[in-house]
Amino acid sequence: MQKYWNRPTELEFLSLFQLYLKYNQWKGKWKEAKRENIVRIWPRPSPHRNGPQWEEFCQVKVLLHVPHRDLSQLTENDTISWSELFNEYREMIENVPADLLGPPVDNLENELANEETDDESEDLEDEEQSRTDWMILSEMGPDAILDDSSDLGLRPIDQNYDWAGDVRRRCPDINLADAPNFIQQARELGILNEGNATNHAVNSLTLNDNQMRVFKRIESHYRNLISDSGHVEPLRLIIMGTAGTGKLYLINMIRSRL
Repeated sequence: MQKYWNRPTELEFLSLFQLYLKYNQWKGKWKEAKRENIVRIWPRPSPHRNGPQWEEFCQVKVLLHVPHRDLSQLTENDTISWSELFNEYREMIENVPADLLGPPVDNLENELANEETDDESEDLEDEEQSRTDWMILSEMGPDAILDDSSDLGLRPIDQNYDWAGDVRRRCPDINLADAPNFIQQARELGILNEGNATNHAVNSLTLNDNQMRVFKRIESHYRNLISDSGHVEPLRLIIMGTAGTGKLYLINMIRSRL
């Protein structure tokens, strides 16, 4: 609020909401944002007209959408209530296209019931739209009938990826001609060991660029720790990535080498 009150004169006619929506403050100066910011309001008082939070609701609406320089200017030294100010500037407030708190409501119970119904419908629609092919396939059991509308396996990303080459690079000792026995071969070679990832045989040359970057960072920290254990801060890393990106493979490399 204090930053808003001290804004330059060229931004005089901007409301608090408009200023933070369209401008950023950088080194004490307001600069117009390349795209609109995300503005959040907390707490969000109840919009129930004449309810227990009605005065707070009116206060937030007025402070957000009515240009001002200080509170005394708005309230005329506390001689006008926030609800009176809200009614006075109601037309200005209601013309804001991106009003976050919404309009006042006379029957809060009906309004909440309508919102919950709308939210449930939107959630179901969003869930269906956000479910990708692999999510649907992962829920299918044996001998499931696939929907012909799915393009999984036919997309450019599926067809252009060298799946066999990726396996050869990561597991050079695996015989792909004997694919049905792949898991058994992996166990025998020490690449796959159920319940124990400590003794995996991992070749450092098979790490990709991102894996190698993390591995080199840990290796460097380990060497520094050995040479000067009393002055080295603990190394804390979070290895993030979706399934199949090689997180466990990298961990096995770190365990086997360090």
